[in-house]
This record gives sequence, C-alpha cells and structure tokens, in this order.
Amino acid sequence: MRFRNQWEDLCANGVQELDDGAEKTAKEPSDKEKEAAKCPSCGALWPAHSDKCTHCGHVRVRKSAVIEVAGEMLELGAAKKKEEYSFAYKRSFYAQLIGYAELYGQKPGSAYARYIAKFGMHPHMQKPEPEMPTPEVVRWVKSQQIAYFEAKKKARMAA
Repeated sequence: MRFRNQWEDLCANGVQELDDGAEKTAKEPSDKEKEAAKCPSCGALWPAHSDKCTHCGHVRVRKSAVIEVAGEMLELGAAKKKEEYSFAYKRSFYAQLIGYAELYGQKPGSAYARYIAKFGMHPHMQKPEPEMPTPEVVRWVKSQQIAYFEAKKKARMAA
C-alpha cells in the first residue's frame, strides 16, 4: 500500500525515466488510512478510484467530507449583491469623479460613465460641483483602468 500510487503509475504509464540510484522514500500510511484502503468484506485493497471491490464485489458507501455551515451560498464568479449607498455618498462620489476627470484632463463624460460602472444606474441628480478626489475614489478608478487594460490584453491574446 505504501508504494501503491507509484505502482499504479508504472502500470498505467510505463517507465518515464531511468532511476538515478538514489533511495526514494514514501510516507508510511497511518492505521486509519490502511483500514480505509481495505475492503470490509474480504480485506483486499480497494482498486484506485473505484467503489467496488474487484475480489468480492462489495460496494462501499462514500461519506461526504463536506462540512455544512450556516450562511448564504453563492455561485463562484457570480455578481455580488448590490450594495446600498446613500444619496449623499453617491453625490459626493460623482463630484469626486468629476474632479478626477478635470484633474487628469479627461472628458467630463468619463465621470458619468464611471458613475454608471460603480452604481449600475445613471446619476439622478443635478451635476454637482467638482470635488478633490479622495484616495478611495482614486483607487477605485485605478482598479477600473487596470481591469480594462487586462481585459484588452486578454482579448488580444485570444485573437
């Protein structure tokens, strides 16, 4: 059982390289692992990746190793839940986006487009006076720029 993985690899794939002569040790399985590898009916070793004993035909019932935890299950890569922002926060963020656009010589419409990207909706307010962008806004804009250029690079590589 100690060299089972190596033996099965040798049988399945053949010799891949010549032995360098150095002694190779494999980790000794624990008693629990040894018992789990044997058929409870006849004591033969279970075939790798099979739930049926090749000697007696006994079928083992696998127990799930999944641990259940209370919470909300989300699909990986799924869109995050929309956060609720106050009107004052949105107004301030929009004013800072306008200030960022002016500070870096960008078109005023870029602030409008970034607002939509951040909040998923058009700004339902009068255009505020520009404000000096906070580090939070600058970091968010930079993260959007990085994501844009990474997506462009990925598209170029795919084409």
